[in-house]
Amino acid sequence: MIKKILLVFAIFMAIGLVLSVLNIFPVGHRGTNLPPVSTVEPAEMTMTPGPAAPSLTAAPTQGKKTGPTSTVTPLSHQGPGNPTKPPFPTPVLPNPQSFRRLYFPQISKQEPLFQVQPGTPAYLKNFVHPDRGCNWLSLAGQVIETGDASPNGNPLPNLVVGVLGLLDGNVINQMTLTGLAADYGPGGYEIQLADKPLASTQALWVQVFDLKGQPMTEPVYFDTKAECSQNVVLINFKR
Repeated sequence: MIKKILLVFAIFMAIGLVLSVLNIFPVGHRGTNLPPVSTVEPAEMTMTPGPAAPSLTAAPTQGKKTGPTSTVTPLSHQGPGNPTKPPFPTPVLPNPQSFRRLYFPQISKQEPLFQVQPGTPAYLKNFVHPDRGCNWLSLAGQVIETGDASPNGNPLPNLVVGVLGLLDGNVINQMTLTGLAADYGPGGYEIQLADKPLASTQALWVQVFDLKGQPMTEPVYFDTKAECSQNVVLINFKR
């Protein structure tokens, strides 16, 4: 009898073990509704590389010639005391004929009507601008017409006086009208050249035109002086 009972018990134990192996009735989870834990290992994840990033260097164009690469060299600082400071270019000044064409393009050839008055150029002390004193350099004068009706000369206003040249490294390119500087006479003119006396030799020239641009004089080159007592260059023209 006992042998039969042990045999039945052994059969039930064997059936339980079989069911446990088949995950139908897992051992150790009795009385719970939790799903069985899977024993399958997760598949290994693999990364697929995406498209390569575009290169920043452009490929050469097929069938086309490429020129040489230009290199831009930045300018060096031009502060005082910098040994790498590039030299300033020498100004190119137009000649009197180019000057006339530049400012008075519609002109025809004409014999000059006025000549430099004898006794000029003369060099005077600055008496018109006493507040400036020696801090001054200018060209001044008159254009005078003489004749039977005016043997002493009749100053002519409203003529163009142009001065051009290079003085102390600076380009002088100025114009004025006769009659605007009455301190030198009714037809007086004056053009400031610098704020101090400077010596120069035939570096500047002056010429007179009418309002249509016709030359009334030839270009006249003149000197300047470095003395305070000679800081006004006086040039009169007469006919």
